[in-house]
Amino acid sequence: ASNWLRATNRTYYGVPLWELINNPKAGGGLKPGNSGVNSKNSFLRQYVLVDATDCYGAVVAIGEIQPNFEGKTVLVAFAKKVMMVKSCL
Repeated sequence: ASNWLRATNRTYYGVPLWELINNPKAGGGLKPGNSGVNSKNSFLRQYVLVDATDCYGAVVAIGEIQPNFEGKTVLVAFAKKVMMVKSCL
């Protein structure tokens, strides 16, 4: 039998991207873009491009995080806590 540690629980700390976008100190919310001919739901043509410190990136469509549309929570994490437990095989 061998003893080893494994991660069982990860907790991330951060702020929801939608709150960050709409924070007056961080940009003050979405700016009207080029809505073209049809201005209805013009926010659906907007996106956020994120570059992380680990050289990964992501593109998030505003419609995915807009509370009155899809309303998904996207966390901009600044810290992680990992709990380790001892396992026996």
